[in-house]
This record gives sequence, structure tokens and C-alpha cells, in this order.
Amino acid sequence: MAIVLGAGWITPDRDFDVDEHLQLRGLRPLSRASRLACVAAATALHHPQPPPAARERCAVVLGTRFASIEPLVEFNRVALTDGPGLVNPSNFPNVVVNAHAGYLGILFGLAGPNVTLCGEAAGLDALGQALDLLELGRCDAVLAGGVEAYGETLFDGLRRAGADEPEEAAAFLLLAREGPGPRFELADLPVGRAGPAAGALAAVRAAA
Repeated sequence: MAIVLGAGWITPDRDFDVDEHLQLRGLRPLSRASRLACVAAATALHHPQPPPAARERCAVVLGTRFASIEPLVEFNRVALTDGPGLVNPSNFPNVVVNAHAGYLGILFGLAGPNVTLCGEAAGLDALGQALDLLELGRCDAVLAGGVEAYGETLFDGLRRAGADEPEEAAAFLLLAREGPGPRFELADLPVGRAGPAAGALAAVRAAA
């Protein structure tokens, strides 16, 4: 069981501009997925307020499935068509799946455990993992949720596979071991929500 200190989410349109939602230094090299995560996380954290516990006792748990696909394809496309010497090295972190959680830790000063989970229900898994971290005393507060961002490469693959196009979203809860706020526990996680962001979005909206 945990206490909900904050909740944030975003379901953007294709013209999403992070600058319209968040003023924070260091966003320029981030991928679309990381920027979506930052917007939702900032709301959950009540940014620019400080974290609710000591930096090293604040964790991040993020679930995703496809968030690094488009950055990886674009990075490889530039290397193949223009040559490795013209690849922008600042874009490389975006191809690594745990970059999104890492950016949240860096930009918001959350220096505790930093975990990335992948899979179809990764957003809900992240919330469950957050509850475990709190129960085990590994942290005093944890930012947990899911994010998905899509592009033409992924949409093309989903169409070829006959799959539906999922919704872009980012959703996070700020959970703590104690404090003012509603309670949140494993039984509160929704069942039957497809996609990492969809499951987290349903849980975050329900807990807000």
C-alpha cells in the first residue's frame, strides 16, 4: 500500500510541442517519448516544487514497449544514408530503452533506484514494481507509470501485422510510503488494458 502524492498524464496530438506544456532546461536532445514522459511527470511531481524526500530516496519506475523504436530507426537511417560521421552523438541515448527513465531521474533530481520495464502491460507492471520498492524500504517516494510514442515506422509495422494503432500517452503517479493523500494498492490496478501507456493511464486517472 502507498499514498498518492501526485498524478499526471498527457494524451497528445501529432503537433505536440513540449515547450507549450513545460519550461525545463535540458529537453532539447530528448526524444518524443521522453518529452511526453517529462510533461506527465512534472505534473505528478508538482514541478517546480522539490521532490517529497531526499534525492537518493526518490525512485523512478517506467514502463514502455515501443518508445525507443523511432529514435533507433532514425539513428540508423542517418548512419546508413549520410555516413556514421554525420550521426549526431547526442541522439544516441534515445535509442536505449532505459533512457526515458534516466532522463526523468536527471532532470527532476530523483537519484534513487531507476528501473525500466518493457512489455505489453509494462505501465501497470511499473506501478506494481513501485509498490514493491516502497514495501521493501528501497525508497521513500517513487515516480511510476508508462509512456508510449509512435511514428510512421511503428505504424507501418502494426498495419502490416493487422494490429490496431494504439494511443500515444504518458501517465505517472507519485507514490510515497506516508503522507497526505489517497491510498493506492495492488488491487487498484485495472485489468484488461492493452498497451503500457493505456494501462498506466487508466490507473493514474482512477487514482487522481
